[in-house]
Amino acid sequence: MLNEGHPLRKIFKRWLQLVLIPRWFPEVDIPEVDSLEEYQEMMEQEMPEWTRQTLAKGEAAVLKRQIQRKFGTLPDAIRSRLEAANAEQLLDWADRLIMAETLDEVFSPAR
Repeated sequence: MLNEGHPLRKIFKRWLQLVLIPRWFPEVDIPEVDSLEEYQEMMEQEMPEWTRQTLAKGEAAVLKRQIQRKFGTLPDAIRSRLEAANAEQLLDWADRLIMAETLDEVFSPAR
């Protein structure tokens, strides 16, 4: 392990902040911290949530593309709902999309 004053600690911390974490979690606003130990603590606490956020964004993008292929251009209200939805809601809409004949059938309240 590198001692507290070792110059590589500062370089590694900047690499985490500017390269690695933004590449892994591009949609997440990562706060700046003062030390590698703070990064470790932050990542241990926050990484599961960052992962959920990143996966939900990807799931929303895929579902949006599938809906557009099936029904054409999406209204802004539907785009907003997709962007704000959690993973469970996205999966529900994806299931409905398979059999839906209209956009309303995908997004109507559960029956």
